[in-house]
Amino acid sequence: SANLDNQNGGFTVFAEVIAGMDVADLIASLRTSTSEQPFLNYTGGNLGVDNYVYLEKAFVLSDEFQINAGISGGWENPATTGQGYYFEVLPSVDTMIMAWFAYDSALPDTAAPSAIGDAGNRWLTASGTYQDNQFVANVFKSSGGLFDDSTPVSITPVGEVMITFNNCSTGVMSYTLNDSGLSNTINIQRVSGVNVDFCEELAVEANQGVSTQ
Repeated sequence: SANLDNQNGGFTVFAEVIAGMDVADLIASLRTSTSEQPFLNYTGGNLGVDNYVYLEKAFVLSDEFQINAGISGGWENPATTGQGYYFEVLPSVDTMIMAWFAYDSALPDTAAPSAIGDAGNRWLTASGTYQDNQFVANVFKSSGGLFDDSTPVSITPVGEVMITFNNCSTGVMSYTLNDSGLSNTINIQRVSGVNVDFCEELAVEANQGVSTQ
């Protein structure tokens, strides 16, 4: 209605294109009729079926953040310094790998110090698929190994982790470690902001939305 926006010929903009601008530019480049309807390969004369532009599908973008390769890197719980997580996102298979660097829940025996690092260091891993902004996976521990020793180690499941990413910089992590009885829900944040802009671009590209047609 012209009453809505007199400056734009009665057309009021209610949305902004944030992805797929190449498609919008292509449509804008097409020749139009006097009613501003775009036509394909039209040079004049009678219109045929092949001259009309058809919209096969329309999508409503999701409001949820989309996990993407830009999430990869170091993260931490700001309340526990010297501990943290490294994430590696593999979009081609919708998989995320997590390395969890932590300490034991009790201090080690000082009579048996560690030759490498601290005797209380612990390393857990998790790998699983993700959907939208959520990653859920089993947590595993490695045991029986020695530094720079080729002896095979045993890898056993010890619990479950779920991470919900709010955006490219923050998230919420919940875990349950069954063999030790430990569980908690904590806030996590990215260690460095270098990758944030890249992550935000990929999040938009990964948002395929929901088909409305």
